[in-house]
Amino acid sequence: MLNGVKGLYDRFIFKYLQRISWTLIRAIGELSILGRVSFLALIFVPMLASAWPAIRVGVTGYNDSVTELSNEIQRGAEALHDFRGQLEGGVGESLIDEVDAAEKKVQGWSKKFESMAVDEQNLPLTMAFAFFAAACVTIGQLLYQSNVPATVRKYDEEAFIEWMHGRYHDKTPDRADGLRRACEYLKVIADAKPERNANFVKHHNEMIWIPPKDKIEWFEDVELEDGESYPEGYVPAAERERIALEEGAKAEYWYHAQKSKGYARACFFAYAIGMILLGVILVLQGINVARAAGL
Repeated sequence: MLNGVKGLYDRFIFKYLQRISWTLIRAIGELSILGRVSFLALIFVPMLASAWPAIRVGVTGYNDSVTELSNEIQRGAEALHDFRGQLEGGVGESLIDEVDAAEKKVQGWSKKFESMAVDEQNLPLTMAFAFFAAACVTIGQLLYQSNVPATVRKYDEEAFIEWMHGRYHDKTPDRADGLRRACEYLKVIADAKPERNANFVKHHNEMIWIPPKDKIEWFEDVELEDGESYPEGYVPAAERERIALEEGAKAEYWYHAQKSKGYARACFFAYAIGMILLGVILVLQGINVARAAGL
């Protein structure tokens, strides 16, 4: 039994937990509107909860007034019914019909006022869910802002690649340093992932050879003798350098996104619970709208 549970954990739960990184969470953490809405909910809902006893007293008084008025109207309807019984056989049918009409109208008013009473006097369930959803999102925001690596917070992967190309473009004297930096992180990701190789990267479904960090001069094109030409599929030095910088930037971004994974997972679950509660609120409100529309 325990082996079966452990196998299930290793195959599914642990597998997906390993995929949780700051790259996944960044898309939610950078939504400023999410933080603002959750902040407002955290302020508004407790204030409403504090004032709710007074509101409930008002609702109770309203219910008592409506119920009393409904009872008075009902007694009036009963009096009309008794009066109709006294009229039978003594007056014309037209007067009896008028009394019947008045009785029905009064009974209709009684039912209308009775339906105006508020049944639910507790804090609405959606308000409670809104508070807990806001609390979860706020916890997620705090974990994100205090633990996300600076590189991931500042850039997404594509923007970081563009920054690398701009920082180490082909006319800068730091070009060689940029290539060493790229080769270093290609080695880092190759050490972490057995399927990767520090000197061969897959770029647009083609395997491209990248020199090691201490052999940057190998990026240069081989000088050809007169009449010689590069073999088919040869990647020129400028293109090889561009690919090395791009794939190295991806590897460096991946490295930063793997930091503090415990905080990343806690942040993910806080956001997930908040989103689930928001989904529950939408479902409940949808049901209420459907009922109000008579569906």
